[in-house]
Amino acid sequence: MASTNTQHLTFSANLQDLSRKNRRAEAIDLALEYLDGLLAEGRADDLELTMHTLNPERLATSIVVSILGITRKANHSPARQQFFALSMKYITRLKGPRYASELLTKYR
Repeated sequence: MASTNTQHLTFSANLQDLSRKNRRAEAIDLALEYLDGLLAEGRADDLELTMHTLNPERLATSIVVSILGITRKANHSPARQQFFALSMKYITRLKGPRYASELLTKYR
């Protein structure tokens, strides 16, 4: 099943909306269903496109960490690596370098 850029953008917008409304559990469930589905179906190109639409600064840190955990087996993906780097910068700015490193290193 081919997906469109619109699907990736809709997913990202829905995550941001749920995060903004403090509905983190629902956002994490959505991320798990969508991203794990892409991985299970071997849709690496779609995962790459989706990861490019995600901005960690617009998501609660618990959602960011969940996305990194869900996509951990795709750590070779350039878009996932970029998301990790942006997440590290963002959480470092919020909580400090030690906290960010301890929280995220296992998701590299």
